Amino acid sequence: MPTLFKFTRGNLPFWLTAAVMAVFLIVFLISPISAPGSGALMTTEFIKQYEMESSYDQRISFLAAVITIALLSAAAFFFGQRRSLIAAGPDTVPAVNLQVSIAFVVVGLIVYWRLIDHWIVKSAAITAFCFLVLVIFAPHIRRRSVDFIALLLIGAYLAVVVIPGFIIRPTSWLVDDPSAIAQVELHINSLVQPGSNIASGQNFFSEIPFGYGVLMPSIMSVIEQRFAPFTVGGHLAFVQFCQFAFLVLGTLAYFFFRPRNYVGIFVALLLAAPYWATTGLGIWHPNQTGFRSLTLPLGILTIAIAGRLPATWAAIVLGTVEMICLLLNPETAVAVGGGIVIYSILRERRIPWMAFTVMAVSAICTLFLYLIVYRLALGRLPFATDIGAILTTFLVHVSGDVGLRLFMKGAWGEGYYIVPVALIMFAHAAYIVIASFQKLGDKALSHRQALKAAIATILIAWFAYFINMPNWWQIWTHLFLYGFLIIDYFDPRLFAIGSGRSPAPQRAEGARRFRVRLTHIVPMFLILVSVFHTNSNLAYFMRDYLSPPWTRINHETGVVSGIQLPRAIADSLIEKSKFLQDLNARNPGKVLYLTYNVEFVPMLTRLFEPAPARSPWGYIQTDKAMDPAIDKMIANKPVAILIDMPTGPLAVEGPRRDFQDRVRKSVGRTYHLAEETNGWQIWRPNTP
Repeated sequence: MPTLFKFTRGNLPFWLTAAVMAVFLIVFLISPISAPGSGALMTTEFIKQYEMESSYDQRISFLAAVITIALLSAAAFFFGQRRSLIAAGPDTVPAVNLQVSIAFVVVGLIVYWRLIDHWIVKSAAITAFCFLVLVIFAPHIRRRSVDFIALLLIGAYLAVVVIPGFIIRPTSWLVDDPSAIAQVELHINSLVQPGSNIASGQNFFSEIPFGYGVLMPSIMSVIEQRFAPFTVGGHLAFVQFCQFAFLVLGTLAYFFFRPRNYVGIFVALLLAAPYWATTGLGIWHPNQTGFRSLTLPLGILTIAIAGRLPATWAAIVLGTVEMICLLLNPETAVAVGGGIVIYSILRERRIPWMAFTVMAVSAICTLFLYLIVYRLALGRLPFATDIGAILTTFLVHVSGDVGLRLFMKGAWGEGYYIVPVALIMFAHAAYIVIASFQKLGDKALSHRQALKAAIATILIAWFAYFINMPNWWQIWTHLFLYGFLIIDYFDPRLFAIGSGRSPAPQRAEGARRFRVRLTHIVPMFLILVSVFHTNSNLAYFMRDYLSPPWTRINHETGVVSGIQLPRAIADSLIEKSKFLQDLNARNPGKVLYLTYNVEFVPMLTRLFEPAPARSPWGYIQTDKAMDPAIDKMIANKPVAILIDMPTGPLAVEGPRRDFQDRVRKSVGRTYHLAEETNGWQIWRPNTP
């Protein structure tokens, strides 16, 4: 037993990874939940609505773990360079035979039977049995047949994921509850509507908060200016095309990563592709779609292709694509940039300053090209002169202290397997990075080895997003990235597929292929359970997209801006918008409206408010900011302020209503309620 802990070149990465996870857990346990002196990022009502809590301990433990990975990677490089460890020794994690593997799976299923929905456990058990049969009879199955079937399954599965969303028009709104409608409108307003805002003459930083990137809104503004104004349905269709783009780039990236491992690619798609659906919940929340995260497959695919190019051309391509990623979404682009840096270092076994210089020049040229093309297409740039708002936005986002707790059961018990999967993903990625730097001490890595380490680096960097908001909804991009790391677990060669029937070699080979390390069994088992969670969500939300629950009860419908809605809600939106248009026509530029219908009303009226008026719920950051924000909104002394009526088909409830009551109270300092009509409260100045 003492030799089990012996540090050798073979098991060093394992023990260093164990140290990383130990640091994570220790810092998590000893850190305060709230940061000393920190303030909430959002208002009291916003935090209550989304059941947020302080998450400082999670964020600081993640930061400590990342620093530890960097330090231990340097130590691994040092040991690898000097060959100061013996080459071989006892395996840290022993391989177990078939009987132990079956016992482990059975015990795991029994435990989860008591924790989560039984149908998931039953489905996992059936799949595990089918997989066992495949493993047993693998040598008698032709490799070509397995590849052909896997390719057919990939094609059919992707067709199910992408096609239904494009054949349903008009799109039926997902929900009919006013508060849920406001939730969806908030997300579309924040991500997709800026394209229409820019086309109307607004700019980033001054009227439009800078958050998710400028390239997508820029493309949309040019489309709107050159062709026709978007409708709300058009906004959703653009999100669907972004999902399709993610699916194409993501699938290509998998194929470039492991060209012949079709079984592994299919498993990776089963895990992550349900979130790429054109009928998924993400269509209504574009921050969880390719609209925001297209940088991830684009960056990985670019690294995979650039590795096959001459060095100078590779640097030019990587620099160009990194700038495109920054324009698409700065958050994910930072993670992709980290992957590019690690890939370059591992391939050349030094810091390639010349390559980085070429990348920087290429990136700057790409930025100028974007500015020139956009200027020619739209006639102006979409930015205000005061770009200091970038720093303000950054400081606001990093100074908050709210999120979701890591170790939570979740609504359906999904925390029992989502959280372990997340921690395993992080540990697995850390292991790959540390092991890669140990190998780097001996020699430069091959393209495939460096690419795998680059993807692991991207996963580690992007894990910062999940650690502050850990739930099933925030993990989909990480599952996509982890797909690259698990593809090799399902390589047909590991199961001796098509190896033939020769007796003696077959017995030895069979004995080997029936032995599996626990470090492989645990993630494979958790992936087995998670696959049914992700695909049940695909089926559930696809059904609700094609036939929302309200359509099964209320068949009185109306179409508003390309969207089918319950008749009462559709009529109310039209009335509100018509009244606002008429009032503004009589008082041009002197009417302020504050509504939760932040997507429908501006798109119907083409009256786009600047922030924070465009969405007070989303852009008033703290309780103390309420009165200053209202003062900013009424600085030009509007003749009327319209606020949603507290009753009617579009009246919200709960924390949203409490927030709106505070807005009314703040407005009431200098305005008074004059009348209620057409879904609006009309507030007039206290003095002429």
